[in-house]
Amino acid sequence: MFGDDRLSLTARGVFAQITTVPVGEVFTASSLAAGTGDDVSVVQAGLAELETHGYLTEAAR
Repeated sequence: MFGDDRLSLTARGVFAQITTVPVGEVFTASSLAAGTGDDVSVVQAGLAELETHGYLTEAAR
């Protein structure tokens, strides 16, 4: 997915952040954005992009 040129750097970063969430733990755009300095709307856009391209099947909003 990191080599997929359809994805923005934001979506790649959100994906990388998701990989740090422990298996089974629920995450939200807010929890992913916490401590990053990014606005929740930026994370939401990254999640939507990942969904669009099939890298995420369901995103908590």
